[in-house]
Amino acid sequence: MKQQWRLMIHGGAGAMGVADMDRKLESSALAGLDEALAAGGEILGRGDSALDAVEAAARLLEENPCFNAGRGSVLAHDGHIELDAALMDGRTRRIFHPRGRRP
Repeated sequence: MKQQWRLMIHGGAGAMGVADMDRKLESSALAGLDEALAAGGEILGRGDSALDAVEAAARLLEENPCFNAGRGSVLAHDGHIELDAALMDGRTRRIFHPRGRRP
């Protein structure tokens, strides 16, 4: 039996809604979501690890200024950008930090 998988992503949880976007920004954001899904889907489709798929998709979202993680970050309450990220492997509960740092 072939294993089925699902990959879900979101571009952030900020205050900007679709109604606030012009058509060009909306198109760019949708293209960015499609690119992230395709990257993760390619990895899952060839049977590689879900952790690698999530990392690939998240990396693309973080590099895209349309989204409020990474490059498109929303300012913190005091006006500076504060970033922190990690991935957790659900099977082992190990945390993987950005830039290859591992506990």
